Amino acid sequence: MAISAEVLSQFSISKSLTERNAEGNVSKVFLFNPDTNSYDEATTDEDLTSYFSNNPAGRAISQNLHTNQSYGLDTQSAMAELRTAELSAQNLVNEFLRQSKDLGLYNAPTATEVFDEEEVEEVPTSQELKALYPWMTDGLLNILLDGEGGYVETGKMNVALASMRASEEYAKTFPGIAREDGSLRMTESQYYETIDVMKDTLRDYNLNPEVFQNDIVSAISGDVSAKEFAERLNFGYSQVVNNIQQVKEVYFREYGLDLSDEALFAMFISPDIADSVLQNQILVSSIIAEAETAGASITKEAAMSFAQAGISQTQAREVFGQAVSIAPGLSDMTTTAIARGIAGLDPEALANIRRGQAIRASASSPTTGAAQTQAGEVVGLTET
Repeated sequence: MAISAEVLSQFSISKSLTERNAEGNVSKVFLFNPDTNSYDEATTDEDLTSYFSNNPAGRAISQNLHTNQSYGLDTQSAMAELRTAELSAQNLVNEFLRQSKDLGLYNAPTATEVFDEEEVEEVPTSQELKALYPWMTDGLLNILLDGEGGYVETGKMNVALASMRASEEYAKTFPGIAREDGSLRMTESQYYETIDVMKDTLRDYNLNPEVFQNDIVSAISGDVSAKEFAERLNFGYSQVVNNIQQVKEVYFREYGLDLSDEALFAMFISPDIADSVLQNQILVSSIIAEAETAGASITKEAAMSFAQAGISQTQAREVFGQAVSIAPGLSDMTTTAIARGIAGLDPEALANIRRGQAIRASASSPTTGAAQTQAGEVVGLTET
């Protein structure tokens, strides 16, 4: 038995929340109903459809949460647990400071004074604090303890945490988690879970989630849940697929782009990717124009390799101008190969250029030196 991708998509269920059989097919979905606080499983399309018909508030959860039956904690209780952990850490540090307050500051003992041996409790270590806050990076930990408004300065863990969460380092680590008023949209652990679910959703469409980091952050900043994110992707994909041929024809006619289905979908859901693709295409066209102006011919694929290597239009003008100038003395090399060598994209081609010009120079003059163009410009390093 297996559950089809169509039914999973219908209910916006990520494959990361399922169990798969040896063939890689989805064999089981783990379910939870917050209204009844009950757990269930579905192993067929019919089971899953029937479950959501009878349990509209139901949702798919991970196998681990289902096995431990630990999904029932809502955001409020999670924040309460976090607050309890914070207070525990604060009490631990306060007790240590109380015990060691006068350590090493005794007055000179008198004959009548007897001092008990000081019993110092264990100092809370970075590892212990990270156990309380597993999401905390080393940079955030330093701010929590030693930063402005940190625990060393204030002696209050809640103040130190608030100061840390207001820091630039925190904003870089958890972009989009804080609202404009400084309140959090979710806990840090929930943030990482949301990121993981959104990335898994993108992988379901054969998209590299690392390319969509900015879009994921924008979704979180816009209070878009992981479920709504999946629903938007599903809707967008259906719109692209239903009009795929017409959209492909427009991009090919207007920009000369022959795009795959995945590339079109990526451009549809991410303005950054769309801009990047179009800007790169403009640069490719400019490189081809510079080559043709210099008197060389170049394929679109070759021009793409120059663009991907970061060669600008101005650099392309210089490279192809020099390549055309020295090409007559290098009959065994194409102009594109020469240009790649000059641009530093092909070390072997550059070596062949230098070798060919050295042979030509030695045949026409007893003085050997740098490989030069017909105009006398040096190509590469001086030979000794």
